[in-house]
Amino acid sequence: MRAALVPVTALAVLALAACAPADEPAREPPTAATSTTAATSATTEPPVTPEPATPEGPTLPPELAARMPPEEEVDGMVEEAKAAYLAHRAAYDAAARTGFSDTDLVDALFATATGDVLAALEQEASAIAGTGQVVDGHAEVLGMELYSLVVPEEDGSGLGVVLDVCLHIEGDLEETDGTVVHTLDGDPVLVVVSLTDHGGRWMLTTQAVQEGPCPEGLRRP
Repeated sequence: MRAALVPVTALAVLALAACAPADEPAREPPTAATSTTAATSATTEPPVTPEPATPEGPTLPPELAARMPPEEEVDGMVEEAKAAYLAHRAAYDAAARTGFSDTDLVDALFATATGDVLAALEQEASAIAGTGQVVDGHAEVLGMELYSLVVPEEDGSGLGVVLDVCLHIEGDLEETDGTVVHTLDGDPVLVVVSLTDHGGRWMLTTQAVQEGPCPEGLRRP
């Protein structure tokens, strides 16, 4: 299992707006359905009686599968979740550049998240605003792909998309006089993010940094 979550601190302000709690295991969302296809093969051996195809991933029980959206809607749903995460990153960068002192930008940021992520954002924004420090930098999403779908509850709530994200952050945390408190410009990091549907709006619910580099296939050329 990829390891540990990075806590939100002033020194990590450029890295992530908020991460999942330290006791939350990474890469283990609730009951999830990954995209699967039937395994098929060709052979040059003498003809034999074919065996039933076996899915490459877990198969949901019928009662859970019935809660999922139609297959033809999944691709659009995932693209909406990806766009929502990009919007969250942009909102965070904009608010951080003001030291979380611009209430309109901070409110726009808070509107992109819920649950533990929102609570951590509120705490971080308050702490940074109290110091008068600002962030001169930004985060760039280098790659993003679907990891899994989260099955909604019986009432339809909680439908989720879990994404692998390759994220690169660069910039400085500065005092009001321009003195650099902390500089961050390291290697891209692999982040697992979960977004849930709230009445047609995708909101960030968890965000966890994984150990190790971004997989090559996740990086854009």
